Amino acid sequence: MLIFLVMSGIDQLGRIWDDQRGRLWEQVWTHLEDGFQHEVVDRLRNTVDDIRDGSDRS
Repeated sequence: MLIFLVMSGIDQLGRIWDDQRGRLWEQVWTHLEDGFQHEVVDRLRNTVDDIRDGSDRS
């Protein structure tokens, strides 16, 4: 019976670990996506501004 309780506890800890790891990965991935999208939008805005100004900034 004691072995069953220990194994059950280990299984629950594994599930908790997997859930936390999954949440962390989602947060990291979302942060990376948002950063990339913001950079692309900023570059596009700069390009449009350059075209409107008639200048060629790099």
